[in-house]
Amino acid sequence: MSHDAGGRIIDMNDRQDSLTGGAMSQGQQPSQEVIDLAELMARLWSRRWLILICAALGLVVAVYQIHRSTFIYTAELKVSPAQSSESGRGGALGGMAGLAARAGLSLGQSAGSSSFSLYKEGLATRSLAAALAERPDIMHVVFAGEWDAAQGKYVEPRRGLVGRTAQGVKSILGYPKHEWVAPNAARMQDYLKGAIKVVDNPETGVTTLTYGHPDPAFAARFLMEVHYIADRNLRLKARRRATQYIEYLSGQLRTISLVEHRTAIADALSEQEKARMTASSTLAFAAEPVDVATPTLRPTTPAPTLMLVFGVIGGFAVGLIGALITTLAPVRRYLARDRAT
Repeated sequence: MSHDAGGRIIDMNDRQDSLTGGAMSQGQQPSQEVIDLAELMARLWSRRWLILICAALGLVVAVYQIHRSTFIYTAELKVSPAQSSESGRGGALGGMAGLAARAGLSLGQSAGSSSFSLYKEGLATRSLAAALAERPDIMHVVFAGEWDAAQGKYVEPRRGLVGRTAQGVKSILGYPKHEWVAPNAARMQDYLKGAIKVVDNPETGVTTLTYGHPDPAFAARFLMEVHYIADRNLRLKARRRATQYIEYLSGQLRTISLVEHRTAIADALSEQEKARMTASSTLAFAAEPVDVATPTLRPTTPAPTLMLVFGVIGGFAVGLIGALITTLAPVRRYLARDRAT
């Protein structure tokens, strides 16, 4: 179909007839398959109540979804590299690098990895998740939908109609069936991977950690717990490593008699003692909070205004499509009968 200068829709069959000279068999009449746009708009306007009703229904659905929605507050924690960690670790690595250089060896690039980078990578590790899994006050809130306080244990949540339907479709399609597992360290690790967001600011060197939860106070507390455990894990690893270095270097110092080697070992041993003292203190080791974690005053998701707007627009679109269908259906039937005759 195409439009003429008068704003009408002309069927391509008529155009083809005109191009072929209008040759027609005797007794046939040209099909008047023309729809005036003004008439089409008039018919749509006559069905405006259908469009308005659908838009109103879309608004009602949006309001219903808003009432059923769980509003999420986002807690935010800004952290920066801990000064004591970088200086202590750098000095210790410097002493070991000097000793290795005297022996003709290289520690490699991995030995100089930043503690702060390791801290960010460790925010969703199994060791951190295992530490959180030992905290009932945290686990019962994170997995509140599976914790039954009356029975004092976790129970498998009941699937609704949508959940059962989705499970049935997956079974038909051959998806593997996953049995329900009570919340543990593995499930907490999966939760952390999606719940904790890390945003780096290359200009200031400050990293922002965010976490969302319906309870704003819990969101801030959970974020601080994740930070403390991640920093503590790195502290314990550094202390164990420094202790092992000290034991090894002390043994070498007792067996080596060459003055130059003893001096290098003594310097490295001194640096490792400093590293162990740094890791044994109560100060921040890898990451230091700029301030305590704070939640937003208002929910960040979902946005009720956007839900209402999309509800009205969606209802309006459905109503418009319905009006077009009901308007064009009689025309299509008429054209079909006209072709038949």
